Amino acid sequence: MDNEENELDTTFENEAKFEDSSNNITDGENFKKRRTNVGPWKNVEEFNMVYISLFGQGASYETKIKACKKMRIWKLRSLNMTPASILSTLAIIEVQIKDESKDFANELQVLYSGAFTRFLNYMCSTTQKGKMKTMYQSAMDIGIDPFIVDLRHLCSHGQSMPSLNVLRRASDYCLDWLKEFYWDQEYKNQRNVGSKNVRSEDITLFDDKVSELFEVYDSSLLAIQNGCIKVNEARKFLSNEHYNTLKKFSNINGKIQLEHIQVHVIKIMENLIRQESSVKNLASVFITAFTKMTFIFEIPANLVDSEKNLRNLVRKNRKLFRSIAMHGFIERLFDELIYIAENSFETSSKRRGASFWANEIVVGFSAFEKFKVYCKTRKEKDSDFHIEKKHINDHKILSKEIKRIYSILDIDASSIIIFGDHYKRPWCLSFSKNYIEERLKNVTEYTKTVIKNCLSLVQPPLSYYEESKLVELINIYCGSPENEDENPNKNHQISNELQEKKYFTQNDLNCDISNFETKEENHTGIWFTGTDELDWHLCPLGRLPWE
Repeated sequence: MDNEENELDTTFENEAKFEDSSNNITDGENFKKRRTNVGPWKNVEEFNMVYISLFGQGASYETKIKACKKMRIWKLRSLNMTPASILSTLAIIEVQIKDESKDFANELQVLYSGAFTRFLNYMCSTTQKGKMKTMYQSAMDIGIDPFIVDLRHLCSHGQSMPSLNVLRRASDYCLDWLKEFYWDQEYKNQRNVGSKNVRSEDITLFDDKVSELFEVYDSSLLAIQNGCIKVNEARKFLSNEHYNTLKKFSNINGKIQLEHIQVHVIKIMENLIRQESSVKNLASVFITAFTKMTFIFEIPANLVDSEKNLRNLVRKNRKLFRSIAMHGFIERLFDELIYIAENSFETSSKRRGASFWANEIVVGFSAFEKFKVYCKTRKEKDSDFHIEKKHINDHKILSKEIKRIYSILDIDASSIIIFGDHYKRPWCLSFSKNYIEERLKNVTEYTKTVIKNCLSLVQPPLSYYEESKLVELINIYCGSPENEDENPNKNHQISNELQEKKYFTQNDLNCDISNFETKEENHTGIWFTGTDELDWHLCPLGRLPWE
């Protein structure tokens, strides 16, 4: 048996083709199911090899023979489940190979006729779904020219066979059609999957629902940002698709005002998460759906010069971020936002928007850390001091005492995301030194501010010296070195720090090299170094200046 056939026992996986749907989020039964289609090839690389062997620029007689061997293996693997397009391609290519070999000259008309007939039979059979159609109707449904059907009837039922040239041209047409409508599409859209990556039905359904909820939230956010109060006012600011989705949600749930729609979307999301808590990779699916939003990234990117409008934007969206934190997804969301901000392939507006929200998350948790430290310090000094923290977790109300403490800490509680804590699911965000150092490798103008603010959340805490050196390093990487701190206490603080792990920056090497005297040997064998005063332009060829 050919070595190629020994691969029959290998496992093979094909792409996961997920078709997006936008159905009613309140009616789960109407969702269009998305499937993972498993092909007979071992992996995407094997499929691509066959594609290039057949249709690539370097395709030749030898590469087509190799491709046919692979397709025969696929046929053996899948038997009657082999894709019709693969069977049709194999039938035509095998005849073309025999045609090029010149060994079957007397049989070519019959061979081409058979391959050509099988192609049309295979393709037309894919359109027969319980309803009988004529071959002409089936061919029209899949974009095959009717003359191919006439030619097929002539081959099968005619008294004379079409000429060899006609059959060759018809086969070329069929092969071009297969390439355009099957091979090219598979080549572009395939990806490898394993058992861990194949989505179960419950994950797919959850993804569909959450994605549509985020689309509704995103559309309402843009409308609110443009001064709209009710759904009908949003038409002129949204595309037809976004407006129709928003209007549909409004009609189903009886919500007219956009702010009420946002609150209701968050409520439905929370119920979905509780209902689907047993679903694997729930956080990953949720965060991926979040990052598909458009306006939540574009709006802050367009407001970079308006701090007042940015604070208003935070106030409008902090319920969403608090909800994400309550369900334990905030750390995953932060990582994804940083990834977007670092990704040079993303648009600048999305990177800037991702950076903005990542920074707001860090600012919110930093403020809460200061709040907890203040409360702990007060408690140590005054045993009667008590603050009811459960009010922090109620986004509808913050106690006057909590607001007063934030005011003492010089933090405007009305313009940041107020995070809290809960014994059932602690809300926390902390970083290791290794994480910060990893981010420094990819630091950009979009992430430098976020990384600086992250330093206050590093565990174990950084020393003053370590933190100051990391800030210097970030500035140097971003090409914006700052003036040295003129704080008179800085030298005293640094002198008391243990510098066991030192972060070297350019400032450590920023010394005047001219102050160092270089001692060079004047003589090397018969040669010696001249002085800068020598004017070689005045020296004749073959002579030395001092001669």
